Amino acid sequence: MFMKNALITLLLLGLFIQATAQSRADQADILQQCLDLPTLQPYFPQDGTGGLRRLCIAQEKTIFPDNLLVAKDGKFPAYLTTAQVDGGEVSAYFLFKEFEINASLATVNFIYKYNETDKLLVVMEFQKSGEDWKVIKSRIEKDSQSF
Repeated sequence: MFMKNALITLLLLGLFIQATAQSRADQADILQQCLDLPTLQPYFPQDGTGGLRRLCIAQEKTIFPDNLLVAKDGKFPAYLTTAQVDGGEVSAYFLFKEFEINASLATVNFIYKYNETDKLLVVMEFQKSGEDWKVIKSRIEKDSQSF
C-alpha cells in the first residue's frame, strides 16, 4: 500500500513538474515575441553608443519569474516592482495587464510606456502550432496622456 501511494505521488509530482516546465517555456516564448514586436523597436531606449539599453518589465498584476529565458540584444530584461518604476528613474517599461495562456490559445494585453507622457497599448492573441506560438491577432494604439 505504501509503495502504491509513493508511486502515485511521484507520478503526480512528475506531471506537475512537466506542466510547470511547459508553462514556463510557453511564457518565455510569448514574452519574447512581445519584446521582438517590430512596431515597438523604434521606441526602445538607446544607450550612449546607439545600442539598445536593457528593457524593463514592471511587475504588477502579471508577475514573471526572474529567470525566464528571454533577452533583447543579449540583455535580459529587468523585472521591477511598480514602486521602482514609479520612482521616476525608469523612462521606458512594459506593464502587462493580461497574460493568459491555455493549452492552445494565449491572450496578452500590455502597455509599453516609452517616455514621460506617451505609451503604446498592445493587445495580442497567439495560437499554439505544434511546440510554437504564432501571433494570430495584434492591435497597437498610440496613447499620449499622463498617467
